[in-house]
Amino acid sequence: MAQQATFERRLFVGIVTAIWGATVCGLLGASFHLSRRSAAKAAVGLLLGVVVGAIAGLVAGFSGQFTAETRPISRIDSDVVQILKTMAYHALIFAVLGLGVGITFAARGARFVGTISAVFVAVLAGLGAALVFTPIVSVVFPLVDTTYVVPPGSAARLLWFLIPAGFIGAALDLADRPLRPAADEPSRSA
Repeated sequence: MAQQATFERRLFVGIVTAIWGATVCGLLGASFHLSRRSAAKAAVGLLLGVVVGAIAGLVAGFSGQFTAETRPISRIDSDVVQILKTMAYHALIFAVLGLGVGITFAARGARFVGTISAVFVAVLAGLGAALVFTPIVSVVFPLVDTTYVVPPGSAARLLWFLIPAGFIGAALDLADRPLRPAADEPSRSA
């Protein structure tokens, strides 16, 4: 009975994170080609993004829940230890989700220099999102138990979806901008 409950928890977290990954990566994969008015390529990008995102999400969810079960938070842990463990769970999940988004971003033929760089930036943004998620939810929703891998409650779960998506999207957008010459340097186009 305990093994079934453990599997069900891992499956729940895996499905939730797979939905996040499939949604974000699928929309990212389709968006590039939709802006260029290519419906066929947008459909392929959507499909590629959904597959990559769902796989990354399943891996993120199962690994995050497995880590939470092998390194559980106990009631005797101090508040700081509880927060650090929770951040570690979310860091693992958001970094793997960032990996999926970075792979989708790199596969869409972006201007960003090197596909490894896009993946690296997305993973770092996922780690950054994990560092701010727990403190933000603890302050905004003080009654929500943030020690869960996927937080209970619809409002906290909405932030769980939005914070990493915002961090990863903003990081990739900033990293994808072409380098501009400084205003005081003369242009070499003459």
